[in-house]
Amino acid sequence: KSSNFRYDLKRKMKKALALGNISFELIRHSSPKIDIATLASLYEKRWAAKDTNATIRTASGQKLLHEMLPIWEKQNILAIPVIFLNDKVMAFCVGFIRGERFYYYIPSFDPEFMNASPGKLLVEFIVKHLNIWPITELDFMKGEERYKLDWSETYRQNNRIIINNSSLKSTISASVLMSFLTLRNAARTMKLLRWLRFELLGKIKKLLKRSKQNDSL
Repeated sequence: KSSNFRYDLKRKMKKALALGNISFELIRHSSPKIDIATLASLYEKRWAAKDTNATIRTASGQKLLHEMLPIWEKQNILAIPVIFLNDKVMAFCVGFIRGERFYYYIPSFDPEFMNASPGKLLVEFIVKHLNIWPITELDFMKGEERYKLDWSETYRQNNRIIINNSSLKSTISASVLMSFLTLRNAARTMKLLRWLRFELLGKIKKLLKRSKQNDSL
């Protein structure tokens, strides 16, 4: 990476250290330091005003993750890198190590410390430990989030095969599905559509949720 990028990381680390004691840890086994409820709360704190469909945002998704953690631990693939600030979770990623690849899944950080860019510091921590764990590849998985381009310009193409017969109903259904997928992919890359999806829709959902809570009082 460029010298400016590396300098920015050092500057962010100085900001983080000014807040207190910073420590990094890769958690491979069940630990009292973290639990799904804590991680879900931190994720919601970060993304409350945005529309994301992350598993960790729903009660059923949290239940699933809670049940899967011991299974992933038993399979020896669970890997949760965490940044602690004075023993408080500052940033995390529910990740996996399989073979020589680290899978970067469900990351988030405490927005209270956004000026220190804890998300960037977390990725830097992972990158610095690739040779130690040992890992040869960091896989950010699917999605075109802009922060991923800060670290890599390598893509994997995911393909979907849609098969339909010659009937009118099947042709219409396939056309509707193709149109939806095309629009969804555009929404992931175009700034305006991303804003509509994540920002505006997220704010609307937050207002509706707050309205329901007020009605129940």
